[in-house]
Amino acid sequence: MSYKLTTFGCIKNDYPATFDETLMTTMKQPALGKKISEIRNQKGITQKELADSCNVDIRTIQRIEAGEVIPRMSTIKLITEILEIESLKQNNLENDPGNVFISKVLLGMLIAGVIGLINWLIFVSVIVPQNNINTPAGLMFIIVYVVGGVLYNYGFYEFGKHQANKIIQITSLVSMVTIPSFYIIFFLQQSIRVLYLDRMNMLISVVNAVFFGIGLIKSKSQFTMLYRMAGILNIVISPFFLFQVRSVNIIGAWLAIPSMICILAIVYYEYRETTQPGSLIQAGI
Repeated sequence: MSYKLTTFGCIKNDYPATFDETLMTTMKQPALGKKISEIRNQKGITQKELADSCNVDIRTIQRIEAGEVIPRMSTIKLITEILEIESLKQNNLENDPGNVFISKVLLGMLIAGVIGLINWLIFVSVIVPQNNINTPAGLMFIIVYVVGGVLYNYGFYEFGKHQANKIIQITSLVSMVTIPSFYIIFFLQQSIRVLYLDRMNMLISVVNAVFFGIGLIKSKSQFTMLYRMAGILNIVISPFFLFQVRSVNIIGAWLAIPSMICILAIVYYEYRETTQPGSLIQAGI
């Protein structure tokens, strides 16, 4: 029996496709990609035809079927509609508690990220020139930075778990410890031992930031270029905070802004995918 794509991207056939019960929200890559490929081949549809009907690049379909990326909710929804995969339609990812949770996490990250970016801009433009953090503005920066930083990194921990990205998970957990501990040590540095801990904490933070950048680069996402840009920026900027040289630290503080914007853009696009299933941004934006 032949299957053809109609003008509206629908498939004409005489019976619905069947899927194993395991192909629901619990099926992960590469099993999901293999199953999609199996159904596509069963229907006699080429990757190019499927890509055109889903309004995505053929490379996106190839990477999904190869298990290289975790498909976004909108992509899976379109594929299931085009291939008429009933079991996935009935178990739409939008209704999966895990995806509802990650959507809320991303929204929280988006809010925390915007507040954090504004807070950082105030820091580099107001507090740094004064060279004195022991001011009302400085203390407010610390409070917002610590609380927001912990929440933001907790969000990345959950998102890393959602993406099965161990590097993001581990580095986010480390940041949740190093961010508050840095300022705790800062206010307690009355001895050589504490100063030593301060430098050790900074070293751990810098190394951790490099690995976080690597985690971003290795993320299996269709926003490949954005992840790579953010990852590379994070790696390049990290050494500026390795040594306690004021001029170098200031340069690093300003250079951190593009990195923060890139990461915030990642959070925004990923969140948008969980709330607007119909919108598709092709790979390699």
